[in-house]
Amino acid sequence: MFSKIGHILHPILLGIFLAYLMEPVTFWFQNWYESHVAIFQKNPRFGRAAAVFSCFLFFFLVFLLGITLLSLNIAQYFKEVSWEGFVDKMNHAFLPLIDFFKSLGDGHSRYSAMLFSMAEGKMTSILKNVMESTLSIPSLVGQFFIGLIIALYLLIDKETFLSYGKRAGRRWFSPERRKMVRRIGKEFQIVFSRYLKGQAMDAFLMGCLLSAGLWLIGVPLGISIGILAGIGNLVPYLGPFIAYVLTIFFCLLEGKQKTLWIALIYLLVIQQIDGSFIGPKLLGNQIRLRPVFILIAVLVGGTFFGPLGMVLAVPFAGLIKSIGQLLSKEKLS
Repeated sequence: MFSKIGHILHPILLGIFLAYLMEPVTFWFQNWYESHVAIFQKNPRFGRAAAVFSCFLFFFLVFLLGITLLSLNIAQYFKEVSWEGFVDKMNHAFLPLIDFFKSLGDGHSRYSAMLFSMAEGKMTSILKNVMESTLSIPSLVGQFFIGLIIALYLLIDKETFLSYGKRAGRRWFSPERRKMVRRIGKEFQIVFSRYLKGQAMDAFLMGCLLSAGLWLIGVPLGISIGILAGIGNLVPYLGPFIAYVLTIFFCLLEGKQKTLWIALIYLLVIQQIDGSFIGPKLLGNQIRLRPVFILIAVLVGGTFFGPLGMVLAVPFAGLIKSIGQLLSKEKLS
């Protein structure tokens, strides 16, 4: 039941999130148009619509640039390595594991059979998940485009929706309740804006640092790994996981043990710098949650609302904590 509700609410929440994310850029475009274009000065509604479409175009170009850089780096790697060579490198990478089982002597066949059985079950599970994910792609794409349309209408008719909200608040809430709602809304704005801006800047900085560092070290597909890890940094603990796993895999595949050790040390240093200095500086003190609560929030958000829930789980948890503190202060006063 909860999954069905999440499936229905997902495009709506995605639209609200995209609108919230795009509003500052839209506002900048709107101010620029109304200051420099005469027709938009006479008709602000046209200026608002032009600003929304300009914002959509801006984010589309940024997305296209990221996909292009990622594709070029991956294409360059596989251009230099044939599929036959790629398979040979895979076999070479797993050769030490095969030699290890051979060195076990009489237990070789027993351990090999056990390993094969485990691998077979794991591969079946992976293939099943891949098939389910592949079949769900059309649904996800449809939900994404519905979310874009919702965001488009929310941005264009922003003032109308705000006026509806104010009238509903005056009708349904007493003055004291409206005051509390305004305070919660202010807290929402502080927590979410600080978190989203800080997390986006953190993802961008980490993407640049990881891409440049891994490329200079000589890690295969270092730029692509850095970009993916930077994007993964939007979800707590996902970015470092992507960086470590892909770095280890491709370094072992290419037989670059020395490069791997240097890259692992670099990743460890960058992760410590991010966790101790960059992240706290960008996110501030609005969200102070223990790691176990962050993991629980990400798991719950991902289970009910997918990738979007994983991204928004931490600020929602921080908001709930802030509201709880606010309500306790009200009771004490």
